[in-house]
Amino acid sequence: MSFLRRGSQSKKLRQKVTSTGKLLPSRSSSSISESRRISFTSTASTEGVQRWDDTVSPRLLASLSSREQQRQRVIFEVIKTEKDYLRDLCVIRDIFRDQLVASKCVTGDIVNNLFSNLDEVIATNEELYERLATLPYNGIVTGCVADVFVDLFQRNRFHSYLEFCANQLPASEQHAQLMQPGVNASYVDLMAQCTSKSETRGFDLPAYLLKGMQRLLKYHPLLQQVKKRTAEDRHAAHAVLDEAMRLVEQHGLVVNEQVRARENARRLPQIQRLLVREPSMKLLMGRKEVEHLCTRTHKCTCLHTQSRAYTCLHTRAHTHTHTVVRSHARCGRAAG
Repeated sequence: MSFLRRGSQSKKLRQKVTSTGKLLPSRSSSSISESRRISFTSTASTEGVQRWDDTVSPRLLASLSSREQQRQRVIFEVIKTEKDYLRDLCVIRDIFRDQLVASKCVTGDIVNNLFSNLDEVIATNEELYERLATLPYNGIVTGCVADVFVDLFQRNRFHSYLEFCANQLPASEQHAQLMQPGVNASYVDLMAQCTSKSETRGFDLPAYLLKGMQRLLKYHPLLQQVKKRTAEDRHAAHAVLDEAMRLVEQHGLVVNEQVRARENARRLPQIQRLLVREPSMKLLMGRKEVEHLCTRTHKCTCLHTQSRAYTCLHTRAHTHTHTVVRSHARCGRAAG
């Protein structure tokens, strides 16, 4: 089976995620070195294209085996969903953060608490998407899509997710506090305006902040589907795909550990205050026992692959920990 050879990269236009099809000027930022800024809407050449089959000619489609067609469809999904995710990141920045900053209804510290290192995450996924978007030539990807993932993960470009994902739950709690009646009416009104915009599709800020972890969990199964549909005799491609999946999985575990450590650090003062209200527990528990309770968080399993799973912290961790502590306290009083 023959494939069309890729032409010169200089002759191929990259797909961009822009509001008008043109590059927009970037604000000065220490975390983004590019002199441009993408926006949350898109008029790229694949806008409205939902199927890979619509991007290739019927003659070329007929020349490919059924398995190769399936492989191209999965690669198309990888690129398309990455573009959609990049748009979501830009919604967080352009709709929620920038308008919040312009309104001046909260302090700069609160803005930083809510959005953390968002610009670094956008820069990471902008690079990923633009490199993936240059792979197809006449709709066909002849190379290995995993090469891009291996390079980015080996260069630690996804380390920005350590801070971003660890900050997701604290940011959601900060948002919930600000949304309480009587706390900050201006913030409530602004969030309602942002959520009502067509670009947000009815999702609120916490839902968008969660998309970072959700996207990380999708890379492994997507790459696994590419491998499943790659011919067995393409040994080099299989080796690169295996390495990409290993790096993605390894990074996910590191992110989970960062999230767990951040939560333990946040919950420990709450447990200590609880001990003050439960004097009988002071005789039963030392600092190590208290720290152990902080780690006994309720867990749930997130889909990673058919046979592997990441473990992520459930948002009900605090409720579960509080119940455990109260149970220990009752046991201590009964023993006394």
